[in-house]
Amino acid sequence: MRKFIIFLLFVPFILLADTPVSIQPEKPVQGEKITIQYNPSARTAVLRGAESITLDALFWYPERDPVIKTFALADNEKDRSVTLDLKEDDIRYIQFKFSSGELHDNNNGDFWDIFLYTTDGEVLPDAYFLAGQSWLFIKHMMLGVRGASMIRDTDPVKAAKYFEKEFNRNPSHSKAAFQLIRALQWHMRDADDPEKLKELGIANADALAEKTEDDPVAMAAMVHAYRSFGEREKAEEIQKRLIEKYPAHEEVEQFRMMQVMARDIEPETKIERARAFIEDFPDSRSIDMVIRQGIYNTYNELDQLDKAIAFLTDHPSMPPDAYWIVANDLLRDEHDPSVIESVARKAIKAYENQPVDDQPSYLTDEEWETALTGRSRYSSRYWHTYATALWRQGKTENAITNISKAYEIADGLNARTNTRAVEIFADAGKYRDAIDIGVKAIVNNQAEDELLNKLKEAYIELHGSDEGYTELLADARNEAVMSLREKYIKEMIERPAPDFTLERLGGEPVTLSELEGKVVVLDFWATWCGPCVMAFPHFQTVVDHFSDNTDIVFLAINTWEGPMGDERIEKVQEFIEENEYTFPVLFDEDTVVSEYEVQGIPTRFTIGRGGSIRFKDIGFSGPGMTQSMIVQIEMLLEEDGPLTQK
Repeated sequence: MRKFIIFLLFVPFILLADTPVSIQPEKPVQGEKITIQYNPSARTAVLRGAESITLDALFWYPERDPVIKTFALADNEKDRSVTLDLKEDDIRYIQFKFSSGELHDNNNGDFWDIFLYTTDGEVLPDAYFLAGQSWLFIKHMMLGVRGASMIRDTDPVKAAKYFEKEFNRNPSHSKAAFQLIRALQWHMRDADDPEKLKELGIANADALAEKTEDDPVAMAAMVHAYRSFGEREKAEEIQKRLIEKYPAHEEVEQFRMMQVMARDIEPETKIERARAFIEDFPDSRSIDMVIRQGIYNTYNELDQLDKAIAFLTDHPSMPPDAYWIVANDLLRDEHDPSVIESVARKAIKAYENQPVDDQPSYLTDEEWETALTGRSRYSSRYWHTYATALWRQGKTENAITNISKAYEIADGLNARTNTRAVEIFADAGKYRDAIDIGVKAIVNNQAEDELLNKLKEAYIELHGSDEGYTELLADARNEAVMSLREKYIKEMIERPAPDFTLERLGGEPVTLSELEGKVVVLDFWATWCGPCVMAFPHFQTVVDHFSDNTDIVFLAINTWEGPMGDERIEKVQEFIEENEYTFPVLFDEDTVVSEYEVQGIPTRFTIGRGGSIRFKDIGFSGPGMTQSMIVQIEMLLEEDGPLTQK
């Protein structure tokens, strides 16, 4: 009996030593103080032996964006702690991690968190709602930042749990209801029991209808719920009432945009809806899409393109993309370059007149700098289109000035701009400049096939023959490969690849674990995904490149497709056959995509011989994708074992 008591006394010490974090008091009260301690000697601690440690916290508030704050922990081996004064009266929830230089302990990506309490020991209002928000937060993605250090990976299941808690204790919390339904919609893609989720979604919408009938946020939540979970007539009735009563409310914006995009309406109605949308939502992120579909395309179908141009002329304060998207379409359709010049100039002016945004409170200085750099490079398209319009009119010197501006902004990392720059410089007889730009494009892995053709022409014009061109090209490509290898050595990861067995289009099921010993490339895609479609020709090129190597397997995993069953199979088969793709296609019932924690498609995983994920690539990176994939695969073919053994 005595031994048993001693063991029980020892258990808390073991448990305490197992986790590096302790918080006192356990239920911190708003307006008081809280002490957070980190134990570097704990079994699961990442920052063992760290000389200095900081606490990186994200403070969440009901009516404003979360704010990053950093605190130094006491530099004492026995007491690595910090005391925070929770004096701000609108703090509800805190999410945090620990850092030491480049090392971070974020609880395996989940972070640690703290709910604030009332003096009666109750979790403060909005705290559960904000916890849910932390699992669905995507504002940083709108700014072009994919991996913000203090933002969790989205998880609709965890988000729904907290939204439901908030909604259950406060049924009039329309924002919690709205986000709960959004999380359920998101979770529907990979749910084991989608019917149960539908029932839950409808039940929440019904409960919301009883409590907050005239709240626009609540009404929008009900529309989403009834439409997503099978009661479309009820959704349409509420949406109609919502738009009539709150035509310019932010929650109505998406529904109004969908009305503009509707296919079964007369052109005049589409134009009228587009004009009204632009009037009511002048700062909408969707305004460029509304102008393209509702104004430009519709007037174009009516052979009244002059009216679309006049519309843009009459609206001088549009976002830059609203002008650029029309100018680019005009360019593609080879319209009058003088008209394109005028519209493209408006895009540049609109961009230059945009106010400078303040740094978001939830991004670090480095992350905000990355966002600004990305935004600046994105703007190169305005000068690119303007330069092309000038060039087509024979205004060569002015075209050179503006394509040089586009090239400088993009820092040589836009393949299409590189090609245009080579063309314009060569056309002006500036062959040395054209060659320099072309060679740098190859080295940066941003060279299109068209650029290579133009580069060779410029080389021959400068030297009188192609003698030496092959060597120039080989040297540039070798430099590109070496640069990519250095880059990917740093980016290599090693984590287990979840096993799966999936049906194959026109073949036997494929099990990943049976492919161990081979390098396996997984590409998650869908036929409706534009970047997926653009990436596939490059994917096929890589497949062809390794066609004689039996140690490599390529698997294109169709996911998030929409239609299921035979309709899906026919749609995918038609797409694959029409494009003459030869790689295997597997069908995911939206479960494997979840196990691989895919946030958007296309996403590609390259798995080493030992069954671990070694590379993860998101999106379509342009023509450089081909060489990047080849280099990654060759690096894995050369490996003798896992990264940890090398």
